Amino acid sequence: MRLNQKAGTAPAALEYGGMSVVAEGTRRRRRRRRVWIAARAYMGPVMQKELPKFPRLWANSVKG
Repeated sequence: MRLNQKAGTAPAALEYGGMSVVAEGTRRRRRRRRVWIAARAYMGPVMQKELPKFPRLWANSVKG
């Protein structure tokens, strides 16, 4: 289902979960309802896994 919100809220809704409003039906008979979206964490766990590599990746990146 398409999330009936601004484009910027869909990634957050998928990452963290929560309530959202979806639109159903045709243009003339449009109906809105609230649904619960389960959290499908992706970026958070990946960030935690890659965090130890950050100092090495950023080493010598800023020269003063």
